[in-house]
Amino acid sequence: MSFDRFLNDLKEIEAELNLLQAEANDPHSYGSREFDENHLDELLEDLTDYSRSNGNGALTTKLSSLQKVEETYGYNRNSKITEIRARTLRVIRVLETFGSDFLSREGVEQNEIATKASAGSSVPPDSVVVKTKVFVVHGHDNAVLFRVKETLGSLGLRPVVLREQPNGGKTVIEKFEEYSDVGFAVILMTADDMGGALAEVERDKASPRARQNVVMELGFFASKLGRSKICVLKSKGVEAPSDIMGVVYTEIDGAEAWRMSLAQELLHAGYEIDLNRLI
Repeated sequence: MSFDRFLNDLKEIEAELNLLQAEANDPHSYGSREFDENHLDELLEDLTDYSRSNGNGALTTKLSSLQKVEETYGYNRNSKITEIRARTLRVIRVLETFGSDFLSREGVEQNEIATKASAGSSVPPDSVVVKTKVFVVHGHDNAVLFRVKETLGSLGLRPVVLREQPNGGKTVIEKFEEYSDVGFAVILMTADDMGGALAEVERDKASPRARQNVVMELGFFASKLGRSKICVLKSKGVEAPSDIMGVVYTEIDGAEAWRMSLAQELLHAGYEIDLNRLI
């Protein structure tokens, strides 16, 4: 996802609301179509989370103030459309004002890609932006996921979380392959499952484990990027896979020393970041 993509989605909502308002004002229209305001609420919530993870405090604060508001239009359809449209325009204005730096940066990146492509460069298009994106593999611990995204955002990087990307009619595997075009991956092995050898389970000696999809994606990125371009953050006590040798695990500690360890791994992988931004 990107700020530009959010802006386009908001403008599509504005266009739809303009059409609905025109229908509502047309005396010859039955005006049977309705707009689902939940769509705007969900988009605004996702945009606020994305802004927070990218370290834009001013934009995040403004967006938070535009979250779900008290309805005043009652059963008046025309008033409802008018108020939702006004709210949508406020969100667009806030994004264009307080997110202008991010929108400009994304625009520059896209122009660089287009320039290289038109010049017939042999450099793959995504290589221009690959050092700004980091894929985050996660389980069910949303608190850890949020903190990792926040850390990456503080470093000026763009966390890629699969569930936050549009499906576009793709299967999960196809979607995973499309968005895994990154230069680094962070794997979050949190205590989401319990498991062990059958004999151990029968004796109630199961151990905390990461989700199976996390283990699978760890293997995928270890193969695709190499061990030097992945960082595995593991909760204390979580069983580590025995078949992935040579992978270094960093414990998710209460003092959050893992944040600096992650940043140092990113530096080693060629990402241009400032460690002082974590202090």
